[in-house]
Amino acid sequence: GRKQGTGIRPPEAVSQTPAAAPTPDEDEGEEVVRISSNLVPLPASVVDAQGRAVADLKAEDFELLVDGKAQPIGELSRAETPVSIALLFDNSSSQVASREFERQAGIRFLKAVIRPVDRAAVFSISTEPELSQPLTNDVRALVRTIEGFKTPEAAATALFDTVSMAAEYLKPQRTRKVIVIISDGTDTVSDLGFDETLHVFQATVLPLEQSLSEL
Repeated sequence: GRKQGTGIRPPEAVSQTPAAAPTPDEDEGEEVVRISSNLVPLPASVVDAQGRAVADLKAEDFELLVDGKAQPIGELSRAETPVSIALLFDNSSSQVASREFERQAGIRFLKAVIRPVDRAAVFSISTEPELSQPLTNDVRALVRTIEGFKTPEAAATALFDTVSMAAEYLKPQRTRKVIVIISDGTDTVSDLGFDETLHVFQATVLPLEQSLSEL
């Protein structure tokens, strides 16, 4: 059967090799056929029901569909693909009751996920979006940032604006890109609406990822 999965790590690098067309050329009176081929890497992660990585898969265990049509898979290799993570922490006043629980959840997530090849940034969701900690693989610095967030007073929730800021921030990164949101999900003050935010996200985060996982 086919195996499917989502997750952040460790990825199985699935590559598609498009068909190449021969190109005739002239070289000292003799016809030369030149063939070019582009290798398109498609990151994929497969985990079992307990969240453990499944590392013994073969190319035939995967099915690659482009616009609903099956495409050949050139090769399958395992790689430590770097991940850039934007963790968005809700610092609005609506989160006061569950604040400590969410703080510890964010800290546990960072400690469990960040590898030396990965980097994470922390954004504060409040009346205005704020980059509180730029991208780093220093887990202690990331934890200190979350621990240092003070209890907000009458702060609104610019969730959509913060998602848009984080997406634009991750855009230049040539890695897998993930946005993790710790929030009650209610936006109260953003200039952007849901549809505009989704468009920004799709244009900046998804092109390399080709998939959207809800966390």
